[in-house]
Amino acid sequence: MIVKEPVSNALIDQIGPGIVREHFGITPQVLSNWRVRGVPVRKRIAFNNLALTRGVATPPEFLAPLGIAA
Repeated sequence: MIVKEPVSNALIDQIGPGIVREHFGITPQVLSNWRVRGVPVRKRIAFNNLALTRGVATPPEFLAPLGIAA
């Protein structure tokens, strides 16, 4: 059974899957991978900025792998 990464999955739903796909130029399969594995660390700052422009606050642990405290 595949368990989705709850933080990234919820953020993608709040922003809108279509918006995320268009913004990052990714396929539905890649978006599905982000839902399961989490947003890649290399994309987290850009994802955080997209979320903020859409009025979606990210939790502090979202940027923690980068050593950034929100």
